[in-house]
Amino acid sequence: MDIIDKLEAIKTKWESLKEQLNDPELMNDMKRYVKINKDYKDLEPVVNAFTQYKTLLANIEEAKEILKIEKDEDLKEIAQEELDIAIEKCAKLEEEIRIMLIPKDPQDSKNAMQKVFDKALSVKANAIGRFVYLRGLIELSNICRKNCLYCGIRRDNSKAIRYTLSHDEVMESVRLTEKYGFGSVVIQSGELLGDTFIETLESYIKEIHQNYPELLITLSCGEQTPEVYKRWFDAGAHRYLLRIESSDEELYYSIHPKDENHSFKARMQALTDLRNTGYQVGTGVMIGLPNQTVEHLAKDLVFFRDFDVDMIGMGPFIEHSETPLYEKRNQLWTLEKRFNVSLLMIAILRIMMPTINIAASTALESLDNQGRRKAILAGANVVMPNVTPLYKKKNYKLYENKPGIHLNPWESLKSIHDSIENCGEHICYHNPGIPNNHPYNQQTDTI
Repeated sequence: MDIIDKLEAIKTKWESLKEQLNDPELMNDMKRYVKINKDYKDLEPVVNAFTQYKTLLANIEEAKEILKIEKDEDLKEIAQEELDIAIEKCAKLEEEIRIMLIPKDPQDSKNAMQKVFDKALSVKANAIGRFVYLRGLIELSNICRKNCLYCGIRRDNSKAIRYTLSHDEVMESVRLTEKYGFGSVVIQSGELLGDTFIETLESYIKEIHQNYPELLITLSCGEQTPEVYKRWFDAGAHRYLLRIESSDEELYYSIHPKDENHSFKARMQALTDLRNTGYQVGTGVMIGLPNQTVEHLAKDLVFFRDFDVDMIGMGPFIEHSETPLYEKRNQLWTLEKRFNVSLLMIAILRIMMPTINIAASTALESLDNQGRRKAILAGANVVMPNVTPLYKKKNYKLYENKPGIHLNPWESLKSIHDSIENCGEHICYHNPGIPNNHPYNQQTDTI
């Protein structure tokens, strides 16, 4: 088979893969989706080069034909120059294509990444020890006023089955959090405003703080006013996670509507308001967004360092079929690359900020069933088992293939325990995991 036949076969295969990726049903089989997506992305540069190659071949034939029939010497000279240039470009491109077709050794890049992971693990061991802290995650409500272009619980997703946990459901989830030895509880919800939501959450915080004083309370409930942050802080919540998704304003608006409900400046100001209130402040980004570059991610890391965040939650972007960004799924990095770069981001941040709390995100296990374990070995030190009632948490679907939706809290904890304890880490039960340099350590006697 000559190179043209081989490339035609590759293009046919690539087109078949593209057609399969356009089928929404494929997302129901994540293992198959990962493989098809990777094969598609691996072949794409070859197909693009082949398109250029065919154009050059056509240009060569056209120039040759002109030389045969053209009598004007000036035009023949121009045609000859174009022919020489096309032949030179064609030969160079053919050599590049042949190199592309050489099977690559995946071990080379794996070895380089492993060196970074090993360094991060060493930094973590020396700075804070090889300890892992547990936070019980309660998904309070999937009702959201925002319309983020990537999120499965966005306001305009009419197919989302909306819910809000009752008082008894919340308190039972908190009880399980304490029973199984988690050091803190995380209350997460879609972004809501209004007196009812604010007062209800305030009452929950007070009740949790009164009944479980050793359980540190983390909130992740979006942008609020400084006054609301203060009310919740005074009620007993002292950690707040507000992900920015990107520290680059242009990229931020490529994944959010540009309107009064989705302001980049307001998001950034909210982090400052939280810090001024006294919270331990957490944030994070998604990795592998459309149009995102390595430079964007480097900027994110610098932002985390300069803001001196206390905790980070970041992981791979996984598209949801009922969102506008789903249309760009064929423009994304492969899922394998998103996973690997997520681990590298964790490792590099650990090296940059040795004592920070870094979560091993659940989204990692959508792509690799050992995702959180691998994140821990790359420098993460926090995991958040989901303690939301089974019959509700399946509806808190930010992205496709959410893992663990059929596991109860005990099953989730056991899975995490077995995975982590077998890799040299130690799970700290009944310990919130507070960075030694945080002012909260001097406040604990009053809380």
